[in-house]
Amino acid sequence: MDTAFKINSLAVDKDETLLLLGTNSGELLCADPDRLNIVGRGQGHAGDIYALAAHPVQPLAATMGMDNFAVLWDVGTPSRPRQIARFNLRKASPWNDLETIHRHPSQSQALCFHPTLPRIATRSANAGLVELDYGGGAFELIHCSRFHDLEDLTTVRYVQDGARLLSGALGSVVLSENGLILNRWQFIDKNVHWFEPVGEDVYLVASDSRRVFLFDLAAGEIRVQGPVLTRDDLEHVTFNPVSGRAFVAGFDRNVHEIDPATCAGMGVVYAAPFKMRWIKTLRREPETALLQCFDGGVYKVDLGRRQARRWLRHTPPALWSACHLDDGRMALTGEGDEIVTVSYQLEPGSRTPRFHIASRTSKGTDASYTKRMAPAPAGDLWLGQTSGQLIRCAGGGHRVVADLGSAIRDVTVTAGGERAIACLENGMVCSIDTGTGAVAATWSSGGEPVWALALHPDRDVVAVGERNGHLFFLDALTCQVLDTGPESRRLKRVKWLDADTLLYNQIDRVYRYRLSTGKCEPLVPSCGNTVEDFIWDAAFGYLVLVTYATDVVLCDLETGEKLFTSADQTDYSKGLAWLRYREDDAYPLDFITFGRSGTGHLFRIHSNKCVSLGPVLPGMLTRHYRVEQADELLAV
Repeated sequence: MDTAFKINSLAVDKDETLLLLGTNSGELLCADPDRLNIVGRGQGHAGDIYALAAHPVQPLAATMGMDNFAVLWDVGTPSRPRQIARFNLRKASPWNDLETIHRHPSQSQALCFHPTLPRIATRSANAGLVELDYGGGAFELIHCSRFHDLEDLTTVRYVQDGARLLSGALGSVVLSENGLILNRWQFIDKNVHWFEPVGEDVYLVASDSRRVFLFDLAAGEIRVQGPVLTRDDLEHVTFNPVSGRAFVAGFDRNVHEIDPATCAGMGVVYAAPFKMRWIKTLRREPETALLQCFDGGVYKVDLGRRQARRWLRHTPPALWSACHLDDGRMALTGEGDEIVTVSYQLEPGSRTPRFHIASRTSKGTDASYTKRMAPAPAGDLWLGQTSGQLIRCAGGGHRVVADLGSAIRDVTVTAGGERAIACLENGMVCSIDTGTGAVAATWSSGGEPVWALALHPDRDVVAVGERNGHLFFLDALTCQVLDTGPESRRLKRVKWLDADTLLYNQIDRVYRYRLSTGKCEPLVPSCGNTVEDFIWDAAFGYLVLVTYATDVVLCDLETGEKLFTSADQTDYSKGLAWLRYREDDAYPLDFITFGRSGTGHLFRIHSNKCVSLGPVLPGMLTRHYRVEQADELLAV
């Protein structure tokens, strides 16, 4: 298995007898929505398919890939989906651009069919809105127009009879016709992801503001701004006209039911294994939902019983965390029940490392995954689980030290080993007595998720970062606030460079904070998407970043200048770790990346570049769960 089979998008045909899926490697899959088995497949793109649409009447599908091609498919014979037309969206340029706007890589969902005409609307390579006609058997460009300034076009939908289009971007919604703006509305300053019709000219609008809006197009107003529902980006909303029920899915891994009239939450109806984007409920089975999950799978969920009936997944277990052990080995873990320790040494007469699996250790659970792992002074490993469990692994055994009641986002252990500090999805920071497992002290952000922390190298001071808020400096033993630091936005990592200097990301940038002066300064400029992790080497003056867009970025540690950008893997990257060779003649700057590919990828900094040296021990984690489809009703 590999991430080529990861499913990124889904749609259901007009009769709800065909499930359409878009994959990481550019395939359109046709599946039976009842049994979730693949019945046909076709190669359409050189890369991910994040945008997928089914025609409302005819047996047609459309895909838009990150290769910037739009493809029209005949799916009348699901066993053999056939390409009808292709269009290179890199050739489309908005007529109203006053200067050249360069291509903008995107995971946009902007793709839809016209309800009556042979026409689709989608996104150009540089985020313009494109309409294409396919009535003559090939795509012909009708127009390409820019409606959202320099922001990405995230979603689009024809309204009513198709004469007009709704499009969404970062906070803005535009109504247009034939390439001209009719009206514009400003929503909260977050991406608008989906327009779901609930009545004539009335839509539920999903937004990264973690709320749903009820938008009345006829009246030209936002009728309801719903409350914050999720703890991370809210990606999709679906409404079932038979049952009258609405559900949302997003990055906090929960399916929430909402009142379609008030957009208020009515509770969590299903907890998925990973974050989600696409969700559809069936008209013929209103209690059934189909979910696309970022673990690469599709889940068929019984909403009444809040359980998964079936799932289809053919991707490896993801790696989320790595740390060095005192004996020179490296421990890695993530999804599933295993902690894998890896040893490495140089090939005889070579400067290329050879890797071996040294051991596989159970952590006692596969019902959640390890978000972060931290070593302790005694050689133990402390695991922060998405279930809220804090697990201690030592001497080949494991035990649950504490259950903190919310997903653990990061964990560390004090220098003396007497306390473990964990930050949680619910906004809590807990200082736990490592001997008794008792929570000795807590601090609360007030509900904003706390995503990252870092223990000071010399003092019992821990820096913690809110998802959107501020950095705080807490006493590691009492959790009392010692100081409030700078603003934080989508902060994934915070690390002490030295006793006075803190490095942290803010979305797609890296900042430097001086503890002694309280001064914050930008270090690395925009990297195009969220920085997931960073490491550095002070002796050679390098800083290495890995981003959500799977880019490895080499920077100068002092100035932040970007020296080189290279591609990592074909799926999301989650972390970085240096290799620490024991041989004196080893190359000094080798590191691995890891993430959803389920293995490490070896890189070497050479001549101011990051050079890929290939994968490391593919399929490191072998014991995994939810990989094949289930044949009976099982709880997830």
